Amino acid sequence: MSLRACVCLASAVFLGGPSTARAGLLTGYAEAGLQSEGVTFIFVAFDAPGVPGVTITRATFDFTGTTAAQVFESYGTGQTFNNGVGSFAQFRLDPFTPPIPPYDPGSSVSQVFGFTATGFDPGDSLEIGMHIEDISAPAFRDVIPSDLLGGVVTVEFSNGLTATGTLDTVSRGGIAVRADFSVSDDPSPVPEPASLALLAVGGLGLLGYTRRRGQGTANVTAAQ
Repeated sequence: MSLRACVCLASAVFLGGPSTARAGLLTGYAEAGLQSEGVTFIFVAFDAPGVPGVTITRATFDFTGTTAAQVFESYGTGQTFNNGVGSFAQFRLDPFTPPIPPYDPGSSVSQVFGFTATGFDPGDSLEIGMHIEDISAPAFRDVIPSDLLGGVVTVEFSNGLTATGTLDTVSRGGIAVRADFSVSDDPSPVPEPASLALLAVGGLGLLGYTRRRGQGTANVTAAQ
C-alpha cells in the first residue's frame, strides 16, 4: 500500500467518524412546601432548549433521612394546579400504616413518592396538593419548610435521561424549598467499532509501507 493510500484511508476514518447526538439542555426546578394551612404541595417545571419533543415521564421526591412523609388518606389529596400537563398519576414507593389518630385507619405514610405523567412538555408545570407531615411527632404535625430540606428530587425524561436535585434552597418567600436540576443531551462522541477497525487497518498499512521503504534503502546502500 502506498503512503498516499494510507493517508487517504486514515483521513476517511477521522473525517467520517461517529456523529454526535443533538445538543441541548434539559433544565428545570422542583419545589415542596406549604400551599395552605394543613395542605402542602410538590411542584415541577422544566424547559428543554435545543431538544424538541422531550417530555417528563416521572418525578420522584425522596425524603428518606428527613422527618417528612406524605400521609395518604381515603379522602384523597388537596388541590392540583396543572399548567399544560396531559395527565398524571401519583405513586408511593415505601408505604407503611401508622396506627395514629386522628388519621383514617386506612391511611398509609410514605417518604418516597411522586407522579408519572403524559404530555408534560417543555414550559408546562404541575403542582399537586397533598398532606406531607412531620412523622417524628407523636401524633404527627404539619410540616414546615425546614423539615423538607435535604429531600432529593429525581426527574425522568422520555429520551431516557435522568436529572436529580436536592431541596436545599428556601423559596416562595419562606413557605417552600427548591431544587434545581439539569442534564445535557450532548454526550461525547464514541468511536464506532467499524471506525476503530478501519483505523487499525490504516495503521498497519502505514507500518508496512515504512518497513518496505527501509528495506529498499538498505538494499541500495549494500549495492553501493
